[in-house]
Amino acid sequence: MSKRRKITIALLLLVIGAPIYFFVRYQNYLAFGRSVDMSVGQMWRVYGAPDADNEWMFSLIVEAERENWDKVARLTADDRHQLIGTYYHNLAMAKQGRLSQELMNYYQPAEKGLLLPIEQGTRPLFVSCAGEAWYQMGAVIMAEHATMLGLTVTPSQSGARFYRRLAQIAHINGDSCSALKYERLLGGKIDDSWKDKLQFVPKTDTVFYARQYRLILQTLLKANPDNMMAYEYLLCYDLLLKDIGAFVEDYVPRKVRSKLYDEALLIYLAGDGLLSDAAIDRLGIDRFVVNNFNRYGAAYMQTEANKQRMKELYGNTYWYYFHFAERDD
Repeated sequence: MSKRRKITIALLLLVIGAPIYFFVRYQNYLAFGRSVDMSVGQMWRVYGAPDADNEWMFSLIVEAERENWDKVARLTADDRHQLIGTYYHNLAMAKQGRLSQELMNYYQPAEKGLLLPIEQGTRPLFVSCAGEAWYQMGAVIMAEHATMLGLTVTPSQSGARFYRRLAQIAHINGDSCSALKYERLLGGKIDDSWKDKLQFVPKTDTVFYARQYRLILQTLLKANPDNMMAYEYLLCYDLLLKDIGAFVEDYVPRKVRSKLYDEALLIYLAGDGLLSDAAIDRLGIDRFVVNNFNRYGAAYMQTEANKQRMKELYGNTYWYYFHFAERDD
């Protein structure tokens, strides 16, 4: 084979292979772009280049919308200390029934890692993701609000990802006319996966002020006490705010066994001078956690609150978070 022919074949392979590599390597970056009616060029200008970090972020968003929670968990297994990663990691853990068990093993930027805020300064992309947790818990009013805002702040102000979610919410609400409108925009009927959320949706609508997250979660639980995702989000929300009093009000003994909750209860008991064997037994606190709490207290006093030393010893406990974690906003 001549040198010229080899060069021609190599160029042909490059021309054919490069696009294939690009579409495979950045498939979720491109999938998100299609779902919001944006070209690659528009995505590049608005969200940045199709690189590994962006592919990871859009993979989280796309896989969560497909409810592939095992895949979301794998994607977030490597803690990158990023808000969007924490948000989807917590969501995946909650869907797998592991939220409280894993909460202190991951970067937690206070309550924002549970429920993305929608406020001045919030990135438009994050606004469009904020409804996912609410939808999964059955808080469809909050999910609809976040979805509509996401649609508004997205450059194209259109897209299948928004229409699909709005169609699901319309079906849940029994609004067949709106559901049909969004399905027309989608070009066909959606599947009936939305039916799984019906058991969690309150029967009556309630208007909430912005950021009344605890009240919203309590309302979900009042409508269905078996909504375990809402229950765990409520308790973890209280704890990430370091509001031990609210946590104790919301906590139901033995409803969920978790080291995290035992650790928080010990802070409450010790702080109010109620720590006793009777109280420990009444609340069902694990004796191993009690022993570790005693060791933590001794270490805390001996190191005079040396943060680095305490992190090495107890960095994955709620006690460390309670004493040392600081807000970064």
